[in-house]
Amino acid sequence: MPDDRLWNIYAGLDFLTPGARETLDVVSALVPASSTARVLDVACGKGAGAMLLADRHACRVLGIDVHPFAGQLARRARERGLGDRVTFVIGDGGRLPVRGAVFDVAMCIGAPSIVGTERCIDEMARVLRPGGALVVSDWVWARKPVPREAIPLGYDIEPLTLDEYVDVVRRAGLDVLSADPLPQSASDAYYEPLRARVTAMRNERRSGVPQPIEDELRIYDSGLGTQWWRYAVFVGRKP
Repeated sequence: MPDDRLWNIYAGLDFLTPGARETLDVVSALVPASSTARVLDVACGKGAGAMLLADRHACRVLGIDVHPFAGQLARRARERGLGDRVTFVIGDGGRLPVRGAVFDVAMCIGAPSIVGTERCIDEMARVLRPGGALVVSDWVWARKPVPREAIPLGYDIEPLTLDEYVDVVRRAGLDVLSADPLPQSASDAYYEPLRARVTAMRNERRSGVPQPIEDELRIYDSGLGTQWWRYAVFVGRKP
């Protein structure tokens, strides 16, 4: 999806995936109470989560995303007085531009299955300090096999079941502390404003609503989404 289309679709929305606020609450409970604490936000999107954590905990946060929003996000951080605590860079979540084990917490909200689940979690585990925490939230299937009509058009990713995801975290060398499905309200809180945004763009006769987003909303509204899709939060600890 071209970057300007992505930015337009999510204008006015802080987060680009269900369950972001719930995931950030989990992360907040794990950030050390120290101004030297370091947090990594993989696939940081619009940077709302990174800035919230830096503001709430006075920690240092590195946000990484493949989309070239870094300049805009850095400007927003400065405007909020967070320029010395939050850094944004362009990078691949499956090949993090980070050397060594330097982070106390590494989080990724909604994107490991897009980046490549095993590759993303392996990289996050690599850059965690011993004792550091991994927190990821992601789309998982309720069960398999999944009917074709429950898969949005254009999606070339293959989400895992919750149990399969737990196995991936373990194979990355982490102890699994929890694996919890999010409540339906977390999905509703995401899709309702997204649906309103798409409707407004249609009414304004603006082009640029990608077909996969239209199809995702159609499937969710049909009931297939609530039947087959789940979002879950996984927490791991590096020994």
